[in-house]
Amino acid sequence: MSAVEDCGGVAAPVVAWEDGATRRAFLGDGASASLHHPFGGRERIFVPPWRIEGAFPGFTRRAPLMGEHTDAVLAALHSCPTPKMRSSDPGPVTYDRPRDLPHESRTHMSELTFRAFQATEPKKPAELVHLSAEDLPAGDLLVKVTHSSLNYKDGLAILGRPGVVRTFPLICGIDLAGEVVDDAHGFAAGDNVILTGSGLSETRPGGYSQYQRIMADHVVATPSKLGPWGAMAIGTAGLTAMLSILRLEAAGLTPDRGPVLVTGATGGVGTFAVSTLARLGYEVHASTGKEDEHAYLASLGATTIVPREKLTGEPRALDRQQWAACVDCVGGVVLANVLARMDYSGVVAACGLAGGPTLPATVMPFILRNVSLLGVDSVNAPLELRRQAWDRLDDLYSLTTLKQVAVDATLEDLPRLSEQILRGQIRGRVVVTMSNP
Repeated sequence: MSAVEDCGGVAAPVVAWEDGATRRAFLGDGASASLHHPFGGRERIFVPPWRIEGAFPGFTRRAPLMGEHTDAVLAALHSCPTPKMRSSDPGPVTYDRPRDLPHESRTHMSELTFRAFQATEPKKPAELVHLSAEDLPAGDLLVKVTHSSLNYKDGLAILGRPGVVRTFPLICGIDLAGEVVDDAHGFAAGDNVILTGSGLSETRPGGYSQYQRIMADHVVATPSKLGPWGAMAIGTAGLTAMLSILRLEAAGLTPDRGPVLVTGATGGVGTFAVSTLARLGYEVHASTGKEDEHAYLASLGATTIVPREKLTGEPRALDRQQWAACVDCVGGVVLANVLARMDYSGVVAACGLAGGPTLPATVMPFILRNVSLLGVDSVNAPLELRRQAWDRLDDLYSLTTLKQVAVDATLEDLPRLSEQILRGQIRGRVVVTMSNP
């Protein structure tokens, strides 16, 4: 507070830490941020209770440690004159004239308006609205969003179905790709970045917005070959598929172990699981209930089609061994049947629940056939794992290939496409292109 007051500002404590840490009003709506402290690890801090140019200020560094009140720390206060201090003289600090804000883009942020798809209240479809800079949350990076994608969870959020959006109002969209507006957190203005999951459209405003302010914890530089469009053609679905394959490989899976099954094979994750496994040299068996999609799955690299009804009957404790591994996008009774049919020491990566969250299985596959069931989470995957997955995807796919499995859409198309994806009428991927102001 003394530093702010020395700069001519007025400073005073607004809320006790105990209140801020326990009252939901201070934990939501961008009122706090999670930053890394060198001694305490991940810590939660609170946004200053004022706005600059209509928006909450972002965070450029952690709070200083004891004794770190140096020239650099004081100079980081953009509205504060640059101090001159003599190390041999602990006396008063003197100042040069005030300096300008470092990013000229801030001068127009207060006038910025943009479109976004926002969920305003529970059980009500999201609406296409016009917002301004002051509607953006606190965060590390301001991004001009160029592309997003459509996933099953997005369909639920857009149509007001429960289970995704946890706070209101909230911008929908679990993926985004775009350009960094201001230098921050190791990124320069103009850098292309992507962010998938990480609470977008759940607890943080998401990617169906022409501008968004995001936390930097899980942000990845856009893969050079894929670019923003290609990255969103892959999106959370392709990332989840690759994370599932990485889990299987870490458990010892190699192409010579035998066939790999993919359930829910015509969905977003399933499509990329089939294609990616085939590109890596695996024999891929694809399960679907859509007879008219058999040729499509074969074009992706599937050698055998497993009708869905063969996996939806009453599960046995153990059944005939058929597969070395499986990427399961369905869950429920399908997963129970898959577990019963895995080879000895087979491994299953479970990454979806389109067939329901329950698992009517027994422990027999685990204790008699040494089968492993591995969970895959793409929402909170660590940054280094994300980078590894995106590097592999950038090596495996080209824009030409992705254009065969992805179609373009706009914000206006989202309600119609959301209905279709929830009815299982969309195969492959949908890339949502923003028309920026």
